[in-house]
Amino acid sequence: MVSILSFLILLSFQAFGVSGADSGDLVTAAYLFGVPHPPGYPLYTALGWFLTRLPLFSVAWRVGLLSSVPHAFSVGLVYLTVRKITGKQSVSLIASTVLLGNYLFFFYGVTAEVFALLDFFTLALIYCAVSWFIGNEPKYLMRFALLSGLSLTHHQVIIFQLPAYLFLGWLLRKRLSREFRHIPKMLFLFSCGLLPYIYIPLAARHNAVINWENASTVRGFIDLVTRARYGTFQAATLFGTTLTERLLGIKAYFQFMLTDFYWIGMTLVVIGFVWLARHQKVLFWFILTAFLFTGPLYYFYASYPILTSFSLGIYERFLLPSYVIVSIVLGCGITGILESLGSISRTALARKYRTLITAAVYVFGFSFGILMLVSTALKFTGLPEDRTTAYLGIDLLRTVEPDGLLLLLGDSPLFMAQYQRYVEKIRPDVIVLYEANLRSAPYLETVKKNFPGLALPEPDGKNLLTDFIDRNRKAHPVYSNVDYEKPSGTEWIPRGLLYKLYDEADLPTYNEIMSEDRLIWAGYHLDEIKSGILLRYKHFVLTDVLNPYAVSRLQLGKLMKDHGFLADAEGYYTDGLSVGSDQYVSEIYTQLGIVRLALRKCPQAEEAFFKSKETAYYDNPKVYYFLSVVYGNCFSDQEKADEYLKLYEQKKSKVQTPLENL
Repeated sequence: MVSILSFLILLSFQAFGVSGADSGDLVTAAYLFGVPHPPGYPLYTALGWFLTRLPLFSVAWRVGLLSSVPHAFSVGLVYLTVRKITGKQSVSLIASTVLLGNYLFFFYGVTAEVFALLDFFTLALIYCAVSWFIGNEPKYLMRFALLSGLSLTHHQVIIFQLPAYLFLGWLLRKRLSREFRHIPKMLFLFSCGLLPYIYIPLAARHNAVINWENASTVRGFIDLVTRARYGTFQAATLFGTTLTERLLGIKAYFQFMLTDFYWIGMTLVVIGFVWLARHQKVLFWFILTAFLFTGPLYYFYASYPILTSFSLGIYERFLLPSYVIVSIVLGCGITGILESLGSISRTALARKYRTLITAAVYVFGFSFGILMLVSTALKFTGLPEDRTTAYLGIDLLRTVEPDGLLLLLGDSPLFMAQYQRYVEKIRPDVIVLYEANLRSAPYLETVKKNFPGLALPEPDGKNLLTDFIDRNRKAHPVYSNVDYEKPSGTEWIPRGLLYKLYDEADLPTYNEIMSEDRLIWAGYHLDEIKSGILLRYKHFVLTDVLNPYAVSRLQLGKLMKDHGFLADAEGYYTDGLSVGSDQYVSEIYTQLGIVRLALRKCPQAEEAFFKSKETAYYDNPKVYYFLSVVYGNCFSDQEKADEYLKLYEQKKSKVQTPLENL
């Protein structure tokens, strides 16, 4: 019943579109019977493919069932686990309600992503271990073996729970030694759990346009499953390397935990660990180890950069495995309070108040959980119909001329455009490809099979991407959201959210560039995005949708500035600031200050440089240099100019950012 009610609540908020980050890639790959980004998520993608065949609502909504259903079961598993440990049904219900009301848990229960299934496996394995410890029934070992295999075909973060199970096995080594007769059956069930890996080579041979790492070969399969392109033992391509950066990751973990569970929840968790240490010492060490390795120690290892709102969104989703464990401990904390109050009432309080005190604790606990749930649900009002991510994908596609070739980098632009093009069938004349993969000969073969009209470079060529663009640019207008690689005799020119590749002999005038940009920009959905779900609550993982709009204003402003159109550049920078993106705001302020300095708008230039300094993610020396110029050339304040020039020299020596590269 707990799971059913949870499912109905989550279902009522389930999104009809894809979410931020990887959601678009996962849903599109499932729909096309393809292979998503490493490690491939074979169990999720195979189940997703079956769900996309259901005649229900949107494709993203169908795949979203792989979030709402596992998270509904996860709520039920917290209820069962707490009841198994404490024997208290009401306490178990409070703990499960608190979990359902947790913002992150709710978010990833209503959007199409892989984390709900990860949470389910986390709790299912813990429930099996706890049940075997308490009841000593071999059936739980069998279930544990099967679930372990299945979990490995889904998300590799599950491996961080291994130390907890090894420690539990060591603590119970005598009892475990009596279960050796079950090992062959357990190994068989574990192997059966790995069967979803078969999906990867089957899907890779299908050659859908979403087909990472050419996993139909042994080498490609290994590269995919081991996440070779990211670094097998790295959690992300960007990470902190110093001890300070890693310790900051742990600090951020507890700050997030405090935000998501409040002081009340944190206090209950501490009491819960104390109660476990007193009453269930083996489970205390087991659950504490699981918590540490999926929470603080994981973040010490991963060391995610925490710079922008979107990077916070990437950081926070990996909190979930430890959060579901915390929910179990929270239930033990309520039990500890009840038992303590019961003990006090026998000695210090009149017996007639004992029932009243107990009832007050239950009322407080349920009120806390329900208030969390209501508060969280309000943040998702309008999510099912929200089109924030759809608008970005549509705007990218509408920028491209008929029969265009669109080459994209970056998760949000790429995955959202792919979903709109290959699932929703928006702009079927446009070919959307992942630019980085075009340097891979196997990916080019996949492209050829999906789009036989395209010309391929020689597979042993040195510059596959440039050669590919050069061979196809006459037949297809070429667009990209980056401008760093191009065939000789061509130039990337900003066009709306993208760059268009032009022959140098056919470059448009700057007036033509600005006129066309205004026309394209007028058809974008930025106002709808800013008035959508992000207006009601700043969901970190969705904020990346704003960045392409901001960076397009930044790049066009730079182009205008470099060619002397200073007033126009100032307007583009101002438009970029109004987007509301935090990733490029400091750089936009810097460029705005440079333009205003050139226009002799001295107070405004000073203000822009100080704003750049305030909004920067690191102390950028170039801002001090420009402030020195402002005070020396604009305000004739040589003392302040010398002060900031000295600061610039000091800071430049630490980071060595060549000024000539600005």
